[in-house]
Amino acid sequence: MQTLIVALLFSLASSTSILDHGAKSDKASLSHAKKNSQAIIDAFAAASTTDKVVEVPDGGTFTVLSSLLANYDDVTFVINGNIEVWNRVSDWPEENHLFAFKFENMTKFTITG
Repeated sequence: MQTLIVALLFSLASSTSILDHGAKSDKASLSHAKKNSQAIIDAFAAASTTDKVVEVPDGGTFTVLSSLLANYDDVTFVINGNIEVWNRVSDWPEENHLFAFKFENMTKFTITG
């Protein structure tokens, strides 16, 4: 049991933060929403080959547009901070008006926080 706990703590300690991929918190603007959505997509791409954990860090609110995340295996999405969806749908890409996050073809995928 102790080995499992140590492994879990090590895994969480080496997470990929969306801040490392250009996310900006605490400013609700279309520009930040676009950057934050892309940062989440980029963090998933990075985590899928290394850390296996994508983190939205505590202490901030991150405004996003819709994000399609597909074909990832064994990745955990840890939401410690706040995610706020950009509320002007007319600004969203036309093909993505129906979702904030869409997860397709994900295996061993966990959302926590």
